[in-house]
Amino acid sequence: RWNALGPDALTITGDLLHAQLSGSKRPNKSALLDQAVLAGVGNIYADEALFAARIHPGTQAHRINAERSATLAASIVEILESAIASRGSTIRSYVDSTGQGGGFAQFHQVYGRGGQPCTACGTSLRESTLAQRTTIHCPTCQPLNPVRRSRSRTRQTHLSTSHSPHIDRPKGARPARVHQPARGAITND
Repeated sequence: RWNALGPDALTITGDLLHAQLSGSKRPNKSALLDQAVLAGVGNIYADEALFAARIHPGTQAHRINAERSATLAASIVEILESAIASRGSTIRSYVDSTGQGGGFAQFHQVYGRGGQPCTACGTSLRESTLAQRTTIHCPTCQPLNPVRRSRSRTRQTHLSTSHSPHIDRPKGARPARVHQPARGAITND
């Protein structure tokens, strides 16, 4: 039974996490909660680590590249180590073996804070259900489809040169917008 567990979350590396996630098309939070993928991450710490890494919990696991996997792995280890040092998170009635409540809940950035402002940007945190678990994320800090700057620039450059190749424009200048009448509109032409 123990051999069915994935690697220990406290010792996960970016390369190992990337290998564990790369074959899965399910949401990354679902994969993180699967103890066969990564042992030791629960709902609270999955939300917190994904927020720290600025990854949307619904992003398909195989879409997380090696660089972002390294960031996520570091976030998981840091969050778990901090939680252990604080004796865990007491939400309702949790107490440790000495009968003391955990103190990490005071450091939660997203978990249990749905509808409240994001601590990083002020946007209202969203609460949803993912993998049958409450999930909290910031739609601004954790966009589902982050903008790829290089692709946007390429498209912008292509558009600015393809419509009017005969017009000389200063480098980087955009073509003038031409007002087009609405489809079916009556014009005086």
